[in-house]
Amino acid sequence: MARDMGISRKSMERVVPEDLKMCPYRTRKAAILSASNQQARVKKCRQLLLRTRNKCHHSIVFSDGKLFTVEQQSNAQNGRVIARNAEEADKKGIVVYLVARPVQVLVWAEMCTSGKTLLIFVDPGVKINKDYYLKTILEDALLPWTFQQDSAPSHKAKVV
Repeated sequence: MARDMGISRKSMERVVPEDLKMCPYRTRKAAILSASNQQARVKKCRQLLLRTRNKCHHSIVFSDGKLFTVEQQSNAQNGRVIARNAEEADKKGIVVYLVARPVQVLVWAEMCTSGKTLLIFVDPGVKINKDYYLKTILEDALLPWTFQQDSAPSHKAKVV
């Protein structure tokens, strides 16, 4: 903005809040909703509000999985080492070694108004399809609650 106006960045930082009494805001992303999307959302919200009248919302379960990777995180911008030369920096640990396929574990958890379930550790290499999802996650951990899903492919299977 300062370049467009032909003034310095510092002048722009001073003029906007002090003289113009304005604040800079970042652009935000939002979904473009068609009329049918909006109507569907309103309908769903009304159904959820009706559930709260008879306390059905107490049986809603929220769940999610998180894939944990056992590998050191690296941020070249923030992970700096002060050294006189590259060899000294290497000795101090500036090199982060990465492997092609780091060890990973998928952990699944659910919670609702009455508490939380035990953590479910998914075996490495297991693909969460509808069968695994039904047996291991829904039947073993969630019955008799209402499942609040996030449209993941395994959540949208017709048998779920």
